[in-house]
Amino acid sequence: MKLVYEIIIYCLVYVLMVKAVKKNNPVNCLFFYPKPVKDKMYELGLGDEKIVNKKEKVFYTWFIVVLIILLFIFIVIVNKR
Repeated sequence: MKLVYEIIIYCLVYVLMVKAVKKNNPVNCLFFYPKPVKDKMYELGLGDEKIVNKKEKVFYTWFIVVLIILLFIFIVIVNKR
């Protein structure tokens, strides 16, 4: 049952982080879109490939850090009870 709670919390954290990155502008989350959509956005001048790649690396780095912290909390704090 703990595993189900962990999965739900991880999914919730992912959704909240995506919402924070999006900031009511889908161009901020261009790295989530498929390649043809990205190519069209670059063609229209609504995004820059270098900036999008940088945002993607920053987002996933922070996401991994948050997941590791949550995993530590679940292992150390919750399992001691």
